[in-house]
Amino acid sequence: MPTQTGVLRALLPSGVAVAEMDPRESSLSALFPEEAAHVAKAVEKRQREFCAGRICARRAMELLGAEPTVLLSDEDRVPRWPDGLTGSISHTLNWCGAAVTRDPAIRGVGIDIERASSLKSRVFQMICTEDELSWLDALPEDERGVMGKLIFSAKESAYKAQYALTRTYLGFAAMSIEFCGPQFRATLNQDVGDAFRIGDVILGRHLLTEDHVVTAVVI
Repeated sequence: MPTQTGVLRALLPSGVAVAEMDPRESSLSALFPEEAAHVAKAVEKRQREFCAGRICARRAMELLGAEPTVLLSDEDRVPRWPDGLTGSISHTLNWCGAAVTRDPAIRGVGIDIERASSLKSRVFQMICTEDELSWLDALPEDERGVMGKLIFSAKESAYKAQYALTRTYLGFAAMSIEFCGPQFRATLNQDVGDAFRIGDVILGRHLLTEDHVVTAVVI
């Protein structure tokens, strides 16, 4: 099993640059003035996570030979990447990662990092389709919570990756998740602009560590 700081690298192809860090080690001094102003009124936890995300994103950009630049978010809190780049950022209390690419063959990237705590059963109804609920019900009871979190994370990664193409927000019912070994399939349950039709499949990868659930999608 890869170490925590190697999980994202293991899930993504070589054409995607990856950087990771503990948000608690971030410093607001690393932000551009525009970025610092963006989170000036946020609580400290939010400030550190935002800062770590920008540090990781710029480190990944530098690995691709791109100049560090201001990285603000749009109205949907999605990073506005410089022209020619696309990527994704995710963070928890003690782990932040960014994945960035300039490969023109890659149209979207999505990553998600979650604590490996059990998802409450009452939340299953909010994020799961009927088939997903049936799959969870068939699992041993002590596995359902974490596997529910894995479904949530897989959808988050797939949604982020498709957003780069469609700029469309999707609800949890828009995709159905199926796991096959280290891979998962996100099947569209609705048309999304001109990019996706019902039945189209987005492929992703996942890993469970002792403390985290991690998923990644490249389109």
